[in-house]
Amino acid sequence: MAHTSTPPQPSATAELLERLLKDPDPKVVDAAAGNPALPPARMERILAQAGL
Repeated sequence: MAHTSTPPQPSATAELLERLLKDPDPKVVDAAAGNPALPPARMERILAQAGL
C-alpha cells in the first residue's frame, strides 16, 4: 500500500504536533514542523537547531 501524504491540519493541538515531531518517520516530522498550528516559538527552536 502506497503512503499518501495528508494536508496540514491547522486544528492540530500543540501537544499533538510535539508528539508528531518525535515520530521516527521523517515525513511525519516534516509535516508536523510545517503545520501552521505549530507555535512560532517552537518553529524558531526547530530552525535554530537546524542552524537556520
